[in-house]
Amino acid sequence: MGKKFGDPKDPLLMSVRSGARRSMPGMMDTVLNIGLNDDTIQGLIAKTNNPRFAYDAYRRLVMMYADVVMEKAAGIEPKGGKGIRKVLDEKLELVKHQKGYKSDTELTVEDLKALVVDFKKNR
Repeated sequence: MGKKFGDPKDPLLMSVRSGARRSMPGMMDTVLNIGLNDDTIQGLIAKTNNPRFAYDAYRRLVMMYADVVMEKAAGIEPKGGKGIRKVLDEKLELVKHQKGYKSDTELTVEDLKALVVDFKKNR
Protein backbone atom coordinates (compact mmCIF):
# COMPACT_ATOMS: atom_id res chain seq x y z
CA MET A 1 0.00 0.00 0.00
CA GLY A 2 2.99 2.26 0.37
CA LYS A 3 1.71 3.74 3.62
CA LYS A 4 3.85 4.35 6.69
CA PHE A 5 2.74 4.49 10.30
CA GLY A 6 2.87 8.10 11.47
CA ASP A 7 3.12 9.58 7.96
CA PRO A 8 1.28 12.91 8.18
CA LYS A 9 0.56 12.92 4.43
CA ASP A 10 -0.65 9.35 3.94
CA PRO A 11 -1.11 7.68 7.33
CA LEU A 12 -1.30 3.95 7.88
CA LEU A 13 -4.09 3.24 10.34
CA MET A 14 -4.37 -0.04 12.18
CA SER A 15 -6.87 -1.92 14.27
CA VAL A 16 -5.72 -4.03 17.19
CA ARG A 17 -7.84 -6.73 18.74
CA SER A 18 -7.17 -8.41 22.05
CA GLY A 19 -6.75 -12.15 22.14
CA ALA A 20 -7.06 -15.05 24.50
CA ARG A 21 -5.92 -18.68 24.53
CA ARG A 22 -9.53 -19.76 24.25
CA SER A 23 -12.24 -18.06 22.29
CA MET A 24 -14.49 -16.16 24.64
CA PRO A 25 -17.34 -14.49 22.73
CA GLY A 26 -17.93 -10.92 23.78
CA MET A 27 -14.66 -10.72 25.69
CA MET A 28 -12.40 -9.36 22.97
CA ASP A 29 -11.83 -5.64 22.70
CA THR A 30 -10.75 -3.79 19.58
CA VAL A 31 -9.11 -0.41 19.17
CA LEU A 32 -9.64 1.09 15.71
CA ASN A 33 -7.83 3.85 13.84
CA ILE A 34 -4.52 3.53 15.68
CA GLY A 35 -2.17 5.96 14.03
CA LEU A 36 -4.53 8.93 13.99
CA ASN A 37 -3.28 11.95 15.88
CA ASP A 38 -3.26 15.72 15.53
CA ASP A 39 -0.75 15.49 12.66
CA THR A 40 -1.90 12.43 10.73
CA ILE A 41 -5.54 13.48 10.68
CA GLN A 42 -4.64 16.14 8.14
CA GLY A 43 -3.36 13.43 5.78
CA LEU A 44 -6.56 11.42 6.23
CA ILE A 45 -8.62 14.51 5.47
CA ALA A 46 -6.57 15.19 2.33
CA LYS A 47 -6.89 11.55 1.16
CA THR A 48 -10.63 11.24 1.80
CA ASN A 49 -11.70 14.85 1.25
CA ASN A 50 -14.00 14.21 4.21
CA PRO A 51 -13.05 16.04 7.43
CA ARG A 52 -16.19 14.84 9.20
CA PHE A 53 -15.26 11.20 8.59
CA ALA A 54 -11.71 11.84 9.79
CA TYR A 55 -12.71 13.57 13.02
CA ASP A 56 -15.38 10.96 13.76
CA ALA A 57 -12.71 8.26 13.35
CA TYR A 58 -10.41 10.22 15.68
CA ARG A 59 -13.19 10.60 18.26
CA ARG A 60 -13.80 6.86 18.17
CA LEU A 61 -10.08 6.12 18.58
CA VAL A 62 -9.80 8.34 21.65
CA MET A 63 -12.90 6.73 23.20
CA MET A 64 -11.72 3.17 22.54
CA TYR A 65 -8.15 3.83 23.61
CA ALA A 66 -9.25 5.43 26.88
CA ASP A 67 -11.56 2.53 27.63
CA VAL A 68 -9.56 -0.49 26.46
CA VAL A 69 -5.95 0.58 27.00
CA MET A 70 -5.90 3.29 29.65
CA GLU A 71 -8.58 1.85 31.90
CA LYS A 72 -9.21 -1.87 31.34
CA ALA A 73 -5.70 -2.99 30.41
CA ALA A 74 -4.21 -0.88 33.18
CA GLY A 75 -6.60 -2.44 35.68
CA ILE A 76 -7.97 0.94 36.77
CA GLU A 77 -11.19 0.70 38.70
CA PRO A 78 -13.76 3.20 37.46
CA LYS A 79 -14.41 6.10 39.83
CA GLY A 80 -17.79 5.68 41.43
CA GLY A 81 -18.43 2.65 39.25
CA LYS A 82 -18.57 4.81 36.12
CA GLY A 83 -15.94 3.87 33.57
CA ILE A 84 -14.28 6.26 31.15
CA ARG A 85 -16.36 4.93 28.26
CA LYS A 86 -19.56 5.89 30.11
CA VAL A 87 -18.14 9.33 30.96
CA LEU A 88 -17.21 10.00 27.31
CA ASP A 89 -20.54 8.64 26.04
CA GLU A 90 -22.33 11.04 28.39
CA LYS A 91 -20.28 13.95 27.03
CA LEU A 92 -21.22 12.94 23.49
CA GLU A 93 -24.91 12.69 24.44
CA LEU A 94 -24.76 16.10 26.15
CA VAL A 95 -23.48 17.76 22.96
CA LYS A 96 -26.20 16.05 20.94
CA HIS A 97 -28.85 17.16 23.43
CA GLN A 98 -27.55 20.75 23.51
CA LYS A 99 -27.60 20.93 19.70
CA GLY A 100 -30.94 19.16 19.32
CA TYR A 101 -29.41 16.23 17.42
CA LYS A 102 -31.03 12.82 17.46
CA SER A 103 -28.17 10.91 15.87
CA ASP A 104 -24.36 10.91 15.96
CA THR A 105 -24.42 11.51 12.21
CA GLU A 106 -25.73 15.02 12.83
CA LEU A 107 -22.53 16.05 14.63
CA THR A 108 -20.58 18.58 12.58
CA VAL A 109 -16.84 18.68 12.00
CA GLU A 110 -16.59 21.45 14.60
CA ASP A 111 -18.61 19.38 17.11
CA LEU A 112 -16.32 16.40 16.57
CA LYS A 113 -13.14 18.49 16.83
CA ALA A 114 -14.36 19.92 20.14
CA LEU A 115 -15.24 16.44 21.43
CA VAL A 116 -11.77 15.12 20.54
CA VAL A 117 -10.11 17.98 22.45
CA ASP A 118 -12.43 17.49 25.42
CA PHE A 119 -12.01 13.69 25.44
CA LYS A 120 -8.22 13.97 25.38
CA LYS A 121 -8.32 16.26 28.45
CA ASN A 122 -10.46 13.82 30.42
CA ARG A 123 -7.72 11.45 31.58
